Amino acid sequence: MPDGFFTVDTDEVRAHAGTVEEFGGRVDVAADAGAHLTTLDDAYGLACQPFAQMLVEPQAKGTESIATAAAKLHSFAAKLNDTATDYDECERRLVEVMEDLLESLEDAAASIPDVAGGN
Repeated sequence: MPDGFFTVDTDEVRAHAGTVEEFGGRVDVAADAGAHLTTLDDAYGLACQPFAQMLVEPQAKGTESIATAAAKLHSFAAKLNDTATDYDECERRLVEVMEDLLESLEDAAASIPDVAGGN
């Protein structure tokens, strides 16, 4: 392919979006697990409850970060799918323009009169 040109395989882009979405689902599970752990105040036993209370805020922040990462992954997957759709639509319109141009050229060529004898 000449320098400055590229191709996009939209099926591969969509497949990658599926992989990213799947990974986002796994991160959702981690966020749910983190949210559950954050609410457990008896995880360390009665004698160590003060330590558990000290960990609530850091655990909540970690869980929030994981949930944010999951949301970003889902958003990225959606944007990949949108990009593939945009490429497909652009190609469809380009093909339509080229077919119209070809038809116009064929019509113009057909209207050129034959000249007998020539030079």
